[in-house]
Amino acid sequence: MWFTRMLIKHEDLRRDLPSEATIVLLPDDDEELQEHNLRLFRRRIPEGPVVFVNVGRNAERAVVHRLSAEPGTAYALA
Repeated sequence: MWFTRMLIKHEDLRRDLPSEATIVLLPDDDEELQEHNLRLFRRRIPEGPVVFVNVGRNAERAVVHRLSAEPGTAYALA
């Protein structure tokens, strides 16, 4: 739900996400969930675009990385 709020608040984030992208959430403060999400991703690597989202504490911020070496863009709910 927080990611939906992030998308609503940040038009540039909505615009930057490729259509039909697979989004992989990687919470900073939950290593077990992070590993779980990466295992799911590795089990069935999608054919389309992939976006990794590093989620900050309490989902107050997110850093978005496309599947590339490009630096990510940070977004906050504040």
